[in-house]
Amino acid sequence: MVSQTVRAAVVAVGILAAVAVAKPPADARPPDPGGAGPDRPAGLDGVWAPLSSRRLGKDLPTGTTNGMRFSFAGHRVRFQAAGEDVAGTFRADAAGAPGHIDLALGGRTIAGLYRLDGDTLRLSYYRPEDPRPVDLDGDGVHFVYALKRAAAGPGEAAAGWPEPAGGAAAPHAPSPYPTDPGCQWLVHPDDARTALWGQDGVNAVLDRDRDGALLVTLAAPAGQHMRVGFRPVAFDAGRRRHVPDQVIAKTTGDGVDAVRLARYRLDPKAVPGDKVAAFGVELVTPRSFRLAREGAAARARARGVDVLAFPEVGRPFGFAVTALDGKRLTAEGLRGKVVLVNCWATWCRPCMAKMPRVKRLYEKWHGSGLEVVGVSLDEDPDAVRKACQERGLDWPQAVVPAGEGARALWEEASGITAIPRLLLVDRDGVLRADNPEDLEAAVEKVIAARPAGSRK
Repeated sequence: MVSQTVRAAVVAVGILAAVAVAKPPADARPPDPGGAGPDRPAGLDGVWAPLSSRRLGKDLPTGTTNGMRFSFAGHRVRFQAAGEDVAGTFRADAAGAPGHIDLALGGRTIAGLYRLDGDTLRLSYYRPEDPRPVDLDGDGVHFVYALKRAAAGPGEAAAGWPEPAGGAAAPHAPSPYPTDPGCQWLVHPDDARTALWGQDGVNAVLDRDRDGALLVTLAAPAGQHMRVGFRPVAFDAGRRRHVPDQVIAKTTGDGVDAVRLARYRLDPKAVPGDKVAAFGVELVTPRSFRLAREGAAARARARGVDVLAFPEVGRPFGFAVTALDGKRLTAEGLRGKVVLVNCWATWCRPCMAKMPRVKRLYEKWHGSGLEVVGVSLDEDPDAVRKACQERGLDWPQAVVPAGEGARALWEEASGITAIPRLLLVDRDGVLRADNPEDLEAAVEKVIAARPAGSRK
């Protein structure tokens, strides 16, 4: 059993890792004390104890934050946890919703967000080298605390606080190494000459193959980043990003002992392994996936490339494709119909194995409003036509664009990189099932449902 003290110590790392003393610039000064104002909201003074805590999108066990305290007085802040006791200064800007708060501890500033509501306080932050969170509960935020006002205990009056360590904090400076939009550093880029290291639950081994390519092996607890992913990122001397390709991944063990192993290779034509100047591990959050999809969709529209909306069950599913017969098919044009979008290819054996089931469903329910729209990932339209003729597939078929860069753009925007993919859309244009286990039951259920406009 891991003791509550040890758990509290682990949680405290988020703050305490920031407290490594850094020499501030000579002209740095702590905020001036005084009453409530634009950089010190009213009502924040006092001692705050955690009600709950989250890390990397996951609730932390009860008792993890036992003994933890945040205290505010004037422009001073104190943090206590797991036998540690540090003090510093802070600035807060209540103009936003949520407000911005910068905690200056140990000569470095942690950029965070807060929301104050009477005797409850919500606080979230990244590590010092990371940017400010975009929202209080965003995926990938390192720490999120729900705090309640608590009575001050012995020695908790501001007069008894320790002196701020490291002097005044320098202004928060963003990392010189860029992340993708919506991402953040799990392991901040450091000297790539370090061949073996571990941080924040992730262990890495760096090596080079006989072609001079950088090889990266990552190991991490399989359940540690359930709501986010992570990937290695290399930088050359000009601080340009290079993301290695994953070549193998495997999960070993069970339950809490499960470990995910993955190996990556960086093409030496992009940058040779001995020219990699820095290496880090980037958290890939759901928000970053969404931003990447939105960017890809915008680029696709600019190039005139038809893409499917990213499939999210319970949300409207838009699409516009041109069938092989030249007919234009859109989600709006099929409103009032139940639509089964079938992403497939003639070279995909599982796809072809499902075709008889899809055909039976189409023949059974077409008269009740079921439409099937095929979207083939074949590069040869004639192969699609031949397969449809041989198997009597009478529904419209479109082919994913195969031009230079167009297919990669389609996959990025649509989020469909593996097939078969069967997407079931109701009469209101809302996605109701994504690769359902029981396709027949799912179709029957959606066929039987009345459109929203007809419900009383």
